Formats: sequence, structure tokens, C-alpha cells
Amino acid sequence: DVAALAADLPTDKFLDYALRQTVFALKPHWLPALRAGQLQLAQHPARMAMLVRADGTADVRQSLRALLAEPATDRAARETYWRILADVGSTNDLAALLQIQDTALLAKLLPALGTSARARQLRPAGDLVATLRPMLSSGDEKLRAESLRLVGLWSLSSLSSLAHAAALDSKAPE
Repeated sequence: DVAALAADLPTDKFLDYALRQTVFALKPHWLPALRAGQLQLAQHPARMAMLVRADGTADVRQSLRALLAEPATDRAARETYWRILADVGSTNDLAALLQIQDTALLAKLLPALGTSARARQLRPAGDLVATLRPMLSSGDEKLRAESLRLVGLWSLSSLSSLAHAAALDSKAPE
């Protein structure tokens, strides 16, 4: 936890290097605590993100996936972990994010998929048309709007008629 406090402060390339070395050297100590959910980083997304980015290994991403699978993980922590996986995870992680059943949470996380697509040229694995189609007709306005943005960003032409209809829907909010 102490080394993660550095994420709250400005750094330069020398401090970043020292922090990465600290994360590497102390991994045998912090990884078991992370896996057990004992690190109090959920309230500090920058700290968790710093740790994951500084380490950059698959076992840390797997620990995040395990924490997401825990029923005891609270909603705020769950959102934080999904945002980190959207930022550094695999195409399968992005696909798993699209399967979130909580529509309010999903609507908040969909912009992270757009960011990942623009920054890393990465799209979720699987059939995006089949996954996004139900979101386009969702009763949740924010979910519908964010899924429309992804249809355009990912150039899903087979959903263009639905997107066009949604754009012309006079009952839909602007």
C-alpha cells in the first residue's frame, strides 16, 4: 500500500522507473495480498491502475479477474477493476465486460471500450453485432447511446439500419 501512494503524486521518468522497480522487487509480498483482496486499492483507482501497469504481467490481470468473480467485491471496486481491464486487458477481457448484466454499470463502462479501441486498436473478441444488438433497443438511454457510439467506432455496418432508426427516433432524448 505504501508504494502505491506514489500514484497520488506527480512523478517524472526517474520516479516512474524507481516505482516500477519497487513493484517488481516487492511482488512476492503484494501479489498474495492482492489475490486475497487485502490491498485497499479499490477506493483509489489510480493506485490500482499504477500497480497493474507497473507490473504488466498476466498474473496480475488474472488476479483482477478473480476479484471481479468474487461476490463480495463491492460495486465501486468492481467498476474500478473493469476500467483497468478495459485499459490493459485482452480482447477476451473486453468481451467479458460487454457481458455485464448491470445495465447502469455497463453504460458507465462502455466509453472505456471506445477509449481502448482508439488508443490500442483493440476490439472485444466474439460477435459484436449479436452482443450490441440488444443494447441498441435497451430501455436505458445511456446504454443505448454508448452502444450506438461503439457501433460507429467499430464500423459495424450490419447494425447501421438500427443506428439510423435510433438517430431518427423522435421520442428518443437528444
